[in-house]
Amino acid sequence: MILETGGMSAKHSLALAEEVLGADCKFIQVREKQMPDRDRLWLLQMAVKRARLRGAWVFANDRPDLALLAGAHGVHVGQGDAAVADVQRLFASCGAENTMIGQSVGSKDEAIASQSAGVDYVGCGAVFQTNTKLDAVEVGLETLAVVAGSIDVPVFAIGGITLERVGDVMSAGAHGVAVSSAILNAPDPARATRDFLAAIDRGEGLA
Repeated sequence: MILETGGMSAKHSLALAEEVLGADCKFIQVREKQMPDRDRLWLLQMAVKRARLRGAWVFANDRPDLALLAGAHGVHVGQGDAAVADVQRLFASCGAENTMIGQSVGSKDEAIASQSAGVDYVGCGAVFQTNTKLDAVEVGLETLAVVAGSIDVPVFAIGGITLERVGDVMSAGAHGVAVSSAILNAPDPARATRDFLAAIDRGEGLA
């Protein structure tokens, strides 16, 4: 699940994280780009504590420094963020070589380059049009299938993923899905999380 509340408080975001963790979500990426660094760091720290109790992972979006300070399980970077090699050097210099790195990709070439750089997974998208990230380019199921067939690291489908589309992205070769608004804006985020997990389990993937 991608935690992006669009300017809500850190306490509000943490409450949502606790809801989805309680529903057995195993992966939270804290995006929250509108949140001040101090608040985002606190949120990451608290989310990591909760996640460790449930065997779940928390990743920081874009910010390897905050990932290190919070003791997060990893960081997710975009194509325009710090290079994977630079993030690896930073983690190694801090004794955090096992901290994972994921990267956003939108094409086969980007996916192959990410794998060659040593990422642990890629997020492919936006598979469908999304209002969560307005500058995202829709790549479609065909590109998702090409990316999934071109690399060996796990591929997570991202962008416009609804419950009804889970089967399609899993059939295209996705290892799992990254969901934001379909869970966070649901009347019952915990119930929405369980519904997604059930749909993903039928496709043998992960959330």
